[in-house]
Amino acid sequence: MSMRKDLVYVTLGSALPAVSNFVAVVFALRYLDAAWLGRSYALLALFFVSIDVFNFGSARLYSVAKIRDRFPSLLFLDTLSATGSALFLIVAASILSRSGAIAIPHVLPVLLIAPVGYAMSHFALGYLRLNGGNGAICAVSTVSALSRCAVVWLVAKHVSWLPYLPDLLLMVEGSYGAMLLGTYLVLHRQEKVARHNAYGLAAFPQLAKLGGKELVSSWYSNAIFSGAKHVDVIIAAMLLGPAGAALYRGGEKRA
Repeated sequence: MSMRKDLVYVTLGSALPAVSNFVAVVFALRYLDAAWLGRSYALLALFFVSIDVFNFGSARLYSVAKIRDRFPSLLFLDTLSATGSALFLIVAASILSRSGAIAIPHVLPVLLIAPVGYAMSHFALGYLRLNGGNGAICAVSTVSALSRCAVVWLVAKHVSWLPYLPDLLLMVEGSYGAMLLGTYLVLHRQEKVARHNAYGLAAFPQLAKLGGKELVSSWYSNAIFSGAKHVDVIIAAMLLGPAGAALYRGGEKRA
């Protein structure tokens, strides 16, 4: 029965974001300015590239028994991911915005807050998956899915919010990560930590020594394969222009 529940939760947690993204993109193409939409989606694609490039796979690493036994928490690895992702997004957005290919948020701190919020959830996701938290993950995914649709509806309904579309899109993704991290912190019971356990950056060499192969494999998979799924939108924005990128994004979601 428990396995069936988990299967339902995992299926819904994957299906709902996909459906919501499709609905949001179709609705946005119908009611929003195509050029601004394309630039906003190009920024969102850059956001996910920054996340993937510095995702060291703490969720996957936590599933390895020897690593889990040695490190009850891998939040220190997520801290490194969050720092790298935030710096990458800020620098890359500053460079690409000069060409007009991507939008820049009105509230600039969003470029820091959103990647930090999302990247700090990598370990929380792995912990919840292994400790009966698939229902919580599904709930967070549902809220985020509805939020994506709500953002497009809000901007379409109130034109004055249109300039803040990039800010809202990034904050939805940052909030997703923050909700997962918050759920982990609430559900996680303090465990007795062995005296030899180290935390912070000092633990990174120990983690690399214990699971170096898994660490490199996880990072490579995220940086190359996952990141490649979003780079095409940025390329489309640069070659086809913002409006072309918006149409490309819509076609990509229908494929």
